[in-house]
Amino acid sequence: MNDKITIFDFDDTYDLQDFYKNSQFKRVDLTNIHGVFGYCDNETLKRLKNIILKEDTSGINFLGSGNYHYMTYLLMQKVDKPFTLVLFDHHTDMMNSLFGNLMSCGCWVKRALDENKMLKKVIIIGVEKKLIDNIDEKYRNRVFCYSEEDIKHNIPWTSFLKDKIDKPIYISIDKDVIGKDEAKTNWQQGILTLEELREIFDFLVDNGEVISVDVCGECSSRDEIVANFYSDSIINSEANKEIIEMVEEERILN
Repeated sequence: MNDKITIFDFDDTYDLQDFYKNSQFKRVDLTNIHGVFGYCDNETLKRLKNIILKEDTSGINFLGSGNYHYMTYLLMQKVDKPFTLVLFDHHTDMMNSLFGNLMSCGCWVKRALDENKMLKKVIIIGVEKKLIDNIDEKYRNRVFCYSEEDIKHNIPWTSFLKDKIDKPIYISIDKDVIGKDEAKTNWQQGILTLEELREIFDFLVDNGEVISVDVCGECSSRDEIVANFYSDSIINSEANKEIIEMVEEERILN
């Protein structure tokens, strides 16, 4: 594995996984930062941003459980040219924040669209269809969804993506988009297979410039009983190995 792996460690979730241990990797210890599980205030967000700015995140970045998916919002701020976010996720992450201006795992995409001038559009793959209807009308010309129902009915994703990949691509993968046989998360999951993920990923690489990749969707040790956490960690480690192989085969990152 030539592509460097960065593990952002909030809660020791990756301790039982071994997908990274035979590769070049760096572990960023965030376990001493409080008030980050699912929600994050502005001061803590700034603290996390300062940490990220000091790190080489040019490889593939692992963010922990989906409760920390808002880390993508910070990582995307390092992109210095117009780009498209391709988000593999069973949710839109475009809700309004439930608690004032707190950043959350459910609103980070909306905030990125509002605040990141380099982010031009978002393509969400595998999202539950009923959640698409809740996207605010003002974002409809910048957010494009290939839904779980599209996957079920074999709607060609090649034609869906072909005319939308016109800028460099940031890819973010939440494993809750993957079916329960191949990944275990703390959230409701979709039906995408790892094979389908690889096929779409390969298409994106062949038809655009991929500038960064991050992955979340681990089972959090905070939400799991011990026995389940152990077995689920093994399944997730295997899924992460496949994702790393997928990225490695394309030789796209520095």
